[in-house]
Formats: sequence, structure tokens, C-alpha cells
Amino acid sequence: MISGRGQKALKQRVWLALEDADNELSMLMRDLIAEQMAELDRLNERIQSLDKRVEQMSRAVMPCCQLLAIEGVGPVVATQLYSALGNGDAFKKGRQASAYLGLTPKQHSSGGTASIKGIGRTGQVSLKAALIRGAHSVINTMGDKQDAKSRWLRSLVARAGKNKAAVALANKTVRTAWAVLHSGQSYCREFNDGSALMVS
Repeated sequence: MISGRGQKALKQRVWLALEDADNELSMLMRDLIAEQMAELDRLNERIQSLDKRVEQMSRAVMPCCQLLAIEGVGPVVATQLYSALGNGDAFKKGRQASAYLGLTPKQHSSGGTASIKGIGRTGQVSLKAALIRGAHSVINTMGDKQDAKSRWLRSLVARAGKNKAAVALANKTVRTAWAVLHSGQSYCREFNDGSALMVS
């Protein structure tokens, strides 16, 4: 059985197979698969319920609510960032917070020559992945916006491609989040380049 990508396509393909009386599936196998599909539905309902609770919490806790103003940060990422960074006092700079989460490139020096490696699989993998997904969303929806941040991002995409630009934006998002948490100030979209809150 071949299915398209995504859960929706998989479920449609499985139910078509179960309804096909002429295929080679036994009744026992049909029952087992139907039970697994029902379990998948229950798990999806549970996830939706948890997502709603996370969203409610993110809007009830002031630091999380402030983080939600940053582009590419949703309720889950906001709560994860607050959980990971706290009030920011554990880090002297936003760069340290970004390095802690694994979003700064690694450097390797040999013979007096320094080379920049990728970000690798270090740090908090799930949060890092969520931040990069959020950055991709920002890139895909920026259109022809002319604010400073969008111009910087558009130029970066042209030079380095979407994936590297997404990592750079995720890095910038963490630094901005650290500045918000550390200072207690709100993030202002008018200063869309993050300069009012960004630190090195």
C-alpha cells in the first residue's frame, strides 16, 4: 500500500484499503488496523486538547505573552523558550542563550585558518527545530514587506538560501527573546529589525 505524505493522506488510503473487500486483508488484520486508526484519532484529540492548554497558559503567563509578539513564535515555542531561558539571568548575552539552544555555528581552527561548521544536533533539539520551523513560516509569508527585518531576511535568502536564512532568523529570534525576558520590555513590531531589544 502506497500513501501520499501526511496523516490525512495516510488515513484516506488506509480506510480505502479497509473498505476494499477484494484485497487480501484478512478480517483479523482489518480489525487490528481499524483499532489502530481509532487509537490515532484518540491521540489526535488528546494532542489538540494539550495544545489548547498550552495556548491558554502562554496567554496567561506574562513573559510568554510578550514572546508571542515576536515573528515566528507561537504558543508552544513561547512556553518552551520561557522554560529554557527563564528570566534570562543565566546568560550574559543573547548570543550565549542562542549557543545554549544550539543555534550558533561551530567554529574549527586549523593552521591559523578558521572555518564555520553547521549548527549540528546539539542543544535543545525539539525547541531548535520548532524555532527553525517558525523561521521558515516567517520567510514564506514575508512577501514584499519593506521593514528592516524583512529586507535583511530577503537579502539573506538570496545569498544563502532559505534553510540557512531560517537558521539565522531562529538565532536572531532567540537573542530577541532573551532581551525581552531579561529586560521585561515588550517586543515592538514597529522596530521590526529587533534592534531595540537585540544584543550581541
